[in-house]
Amino acid sequence: MASIYYAQNYPVSEISDELKKNASAVIRNESTVLEINKVDEIVYRNSSAITVINKDAVGFFASQNIL
Repeated sequence: MASIYYAQNYPVSEISDELKKNASAVIRNESTVLEINKVDEIVYRNSSAITVINKDAVGFFASQNIL
């Protein structure tokens, strides 16, 4: 299940106009951690910071279970 966090330090003003021109969203940061605690215990954590530029991105990310 995805979680939404607010007040991160990713100002839209730092995205270049060229990148925003044809984009619905911009992935600002993404990380994946795979923690193997035991042979039969694995923890997978994925974290993303995504700036949604327009409403077209919401449907895409929701269909991917990201939002």
